[in-house]
Amino acid sequence: MIDVVASNQGYRQGYFWLETWGYAFPPIYVARACPDVVVGKRVLVTAFDAGPLELLPIAFQDGWVKHAELCISPRVTDVNDLVCSDFYDEWYVFDSIPMLKDVKVYITYGVGFDLVEERVIREKKSRELLEGFWNQMKELEPISYLACHEYAFIFACREKDLFIRMETTCRRLIAKESTGPL
Repeated sequence: MIDVVASNQGYRQGYFWLETWGYAFPPIYVARACPDVVVGKRVLVTAFDAGPLELLPIAFQDGWVKHAELCISPRVTDVNDLVCSDFYDEWYVFDSIPMLKDVKVYITYGVGFDLVEERVIREKKSRELLEGFWNQMKELEPISYLACHEYAFIFACREKDLFIRMETTCRRLIAKESTGPL
């Protein structure tokens, strides 16, 4: 298990989840360290640096799809083909292009968005955000979710084996960051 000071984790609605509170790793950084989280899958980018991802025309030729302000990657063969900023990125990972309705962006709420129910209650954060997020996860049914704001990396997935690999990856990243430059 990851150090409780650095991370919280749990299981809800069919998803294993973790937060590396105090360690804000961009999704691309974590995906490079644990590529099987995205390789062979499609990534729905709901937030890029707290706003919508703006694609260049060539991206559409490469297989990217745009739906309103949401962008969906082609099937990922190389993690480095994905784009990411330093903070406020949010990804939902799927096997195929999902049916999309209105998708709310949660990571832009920053520290107001938190999966740790006890902290939500203690710090009087919005329970509506927490419940809304889990309802959206139930509706979209992604394989996994990766996001980061300025204080935390947040991950959720349905597959226990993938969760264990991500937990190990985050433990390594936290250890590296705690002992010096990466």
